[in-house]
Amino acid sequence: MAGVIAGLKAARHDVCVVVACDIPHVPIGLLRRLARTAGAGYEAVVPVSAEGLAEPLFAVYRRTVAPHMEGLLASGRRSLLPLLETAKTFRVPLGNPAWLKNLNTPGEYRAFLESVALTRRSRYRKNR
Repeated sequence: MAGVIAGLKAARHDVCVVVACDIPHVPIGLLRRLARTAGAGYEAVVPVSAEGLAEPLFAVYRRTVAPHMEGLLASGRRSLLPLLETAKTFRVPLGNPAWLKNLNTPGEYRAFLESVALTRRSRYRKNR
């Protein structure tokens, strides 16, 4: 959370995109949609899976939530989920998108790299 706070404080724009470094596919169209929604007066715009799980590290926040995050951090909380309950939050239902993968282990990273390599080889063969 400290990294998100630092980013929000350093940002030049009021609406900021936060994407965790372990999410390899980032659909730009979805980020634009989230940012437009934040422009409608929301402090946080967060995708939510079909299971109801929010993705607070793939979201859009207004800079104005930084003090709220600092308060959570000062109280010992490290999760952004409590912020979503107090900030003016819009939840965007995503269903179960295939692109939303978190790479949390070396094995997941290797599997991802192999899938990218297979996709590239397949496209190369089609275009020959």
